[in-house]
Amino acid sequence: MNTVRTSFTSYLQRLGVEMFCGLGSFVDENHVLVRTTKGPVTIKTRHSIIATGSTPGWPASAHPVAGKVLTTDMMFDDGVPEGGEVLLVGGGVVGTELAYILTMLGKKVRWVINSHCLDKSFYSNKAKNDLRTALGRLGILPFRMGFKLEQLDTGGDGVTAIGKNGEELHADWLLLATGRKPYTEKLGLENTPVITDDNGFIRINAHLQTEAPVIYAIGDVVGPFMTANQAIADANLAVDNIVSGNTKSLSLNNHVFFTPVRKRA
Repeated sequence: MNTVRTSFTSYLQRLGVEMFCGLGSFVDENHVLVRTTKGPVTIKTRHSIIATGSTPGWPASAHPVAGKVLTTDMMFDDGVPEGGEVLLVGGGVVGTELAYILTMLGKKVRWVINSHCLDKSFYSNKAKNDLRTALGRLGILPFRMGFKLEQLDTGGDGVTAIGKNGEELHADWLLLATGRKPYTEKLGLENTPVITDDNGFIRINAHLQTEAPVIYAIGDVVGPFMTANQAIADANLAVDNIVSGNTKSLSLNNHVFFTPVRKRA
């Protein structure tokens, strides 16, 4: 991930984009305060785009522990632990992806989920069933369904997950793939007309404008598809609308579902 970040930063520098590294927040809808290591900088804006992404979410019964209880961000930043057996918690898109990836990396995956994998996803039932069948042929199946994590024991060797009914599952390490939440805190949104819903997602119109017409929001902070491809499409649209005067809107009626797992004819 650091390589990807460095590549993007270098590309922006070559384009001549002025960058301010620090924590940014809105003073009002036309001013952004950036707290940098060299001191605060206030930027006057005509338009702003909120693209702060998302952070891993986890249940109240769990918390990350370096080398033992990992979020997906921790795994991609720090690498996959050496332990061969992993408890994977979560049956959404990220959990399903990682069940496949970790199996292909030679890990023994004990995949525990609360309901069928991908149940809450936007994909069609046919697509979900085809993928479940294809994963099953590879031996990638939930180890426990209906498992609700109540407690974690990280003392001693490995990790023990304790379920609601007292069932204990043990592995070398545990990966929390229990969803992501938009990063909209500490942005000073309360100083602007920008509105978020109960889950922290920013409310926008068809042109990606927030309640403050000069502030746009894209990617994970607006949903519903929290993917890099969606963020890139949003970014292109937001810039086009700033330049052209809000003449374009994004259609989500058609989207592509792709996977390295092949469906047998």
